Amino acid sequence: ALINPSDLPPGQYNVSIASFYDLYGDPVACGGILRVSELGVANKTLPCGTEVTFVYGKRAIRVPVIDRGPYIPGREWDLTGAAAEALQFPGLGPIEWRLG
Repeated sequence: ALINPSDLPPGQYNVSIASFYDLYGDPVACGGILRVSELGVANKTLPCGTEVTFVYGKRAIRVPVIDRGPYIPGREWDLTGAAAEALQFPGLGPIEWRLG
């Protein structure tokens, strides 16, 4: 589900701190169980299913909100392990994002 960043429509991106989580087998707030292959993101306030596009380096991905979190101050997003791996995101740091 990777997107070539040059194929994305123009527009402004936000930058926030993200991390990743890999609590495989645990339930997620939007229903279901977190699987290793699950592409998604946790956010404290966006409705379940909201699509978010993330850009990191020369990679981009669009994933749905599937869970709540992160609950560590200063972090806005918790990417699933599969989403972080697809982006080659190192686990903690700034990431570009926008809704849709």
